[in-house]
Amino acid sequence: MDGSFDQPPYEAGTRYRMLLGLSSGLVLALAIIAPAVRAPSTADSLHAPPAFDAPEDKVVYLIPMGHLEEHDLEFLATGLEARLGVGVALLPPQATPAWAFQPDRGQYAASGIIDVLFVNYPPDAWRVLAVTTADITTDDVDMVYGYASSKDHLAVLSTARFRNDLASDAPHRRARAQDQLIRAAVHELAHTCDLPHCDHRGCLMAAITDRDQITSATALCPTCAQTLASRLAAPRDPAADGTDRADGLLARGYNLDALDLYLLHPPADTAAPRQLAAWDNRVGAALLSLELVAEGERLLRRAVAVDPAFAPAHYNLALVEAYAGNTDLAVDSLRTGAAVDPDPINRHGFAARFFLDALADPGSALIAYRAFQDAGGADPYLDQRLGPLDRPDIFVFSTDEAEVIKGRARKRRKKDL
Repeated sequence: MDGSFDQPPYEAGTRYRMLLGLSSGLVLALAIIAPAVRAPSTADSLHAPPAFDAPEDKVVYLIPMGHLEEHDLEFLATGLEARLGVGVALLPPQATPAWAFQPDRGQYAASGIIDVLFVNYPPDAWRVLAVTTADITTDDVDMVYGYASSKDHLAVLSTARFRNDLASDAPHRRARAQDQLIRAAVHELAHTCDLPHCDHRGCLMAAITDRDQITSATALCPTCAQTLASRLAAPRDPAADGTDRADGLLARGYNLDALDLYLLHPPADTAAPRQLAAWDNRVGAALLSLELVAEGERLLRRAVAVDPAFAPAHYNLALVEAYAGNTDLAVDSLRTGAAVDPDPINRHGFAARFFLDALADPGSALIAYRAFQDAGGADPYLDQRLGPLDRPDIFVFSTDEAEVIKGRARKRRKKDL
């Protein structure tokens, strides 16, 4: 797998480019599809965010999935251009991956669709949005309208709950459904730009649990609009994009492809400790995944030498020691990393997985899992493996506690003899 896209997107699809003539007071709230839907009101002009303006090389690729064709998404392409100021290219339709179907739910796993998009990622794409007729779901939410991966720069949007209105003979119903889909698409694409859900009432970045939440007045709050505007206006960084893609390849098991991409994008400033440590850690992890343990370990040790406060390298060294059978050294590396990791969700989540999978120590894993939950973390894998143990009537001991108990038991037996 070389990550290439078989069909040239600009020849296969239709490229839309429009010049924006938006006033600063009407950011996401313009470009209504039909005159039957009124333009929404916005916040007072004193707090109105600026209009979006993105560089020309920031192109969103739209991919129809299921029973959609390119012409079915023309309204979405036009609406996204008008709202975000980005170019939009329509690609040929793809089939919704059958293997992502979950029979017990009767829905498709959104993460499975993201994986398919990732494998077929157009090399020059800035963001990719698939629009499917399939009903989609996630591990923790049964009903979702869209799903985004900020690290992979990918998103998927479902038209399943808009199907009847999109096919309606009533123009106002079609217009309303199209406008809601455009706003939902902006929501998902904003997630790919690292915008989280917003607690501001009425903001477009609030969690969408019902399509009736999305009205003609639903727009980004000033804070989210200004954040998105700055992300859109920032120039593209090929090195950062390449590193993000390599991270995705490594996470999906395309280890050699990931290593090649990492090597193509060395740190811009080799004198900057954090940049060098981060690059050494990534390349070291890729080498470990290819079973080049000595080479990977050498880079990981260089990473912690140049930047002792870089937690991921300590965590990877803990894995090296664990799989070499050096349990004490592995735990030491884990604790060193945790001591410099400012994110409690990250450090407790890694510790839980580390003790569970690398050291086969469910007691210590459960202790870390409880701290992970207390910090607000959520992980379906940990829930499945450790959730059944997290009960008051089950006693599980950590490795340290078990060693103390075993030691006391041995002393008693020796005394009894």
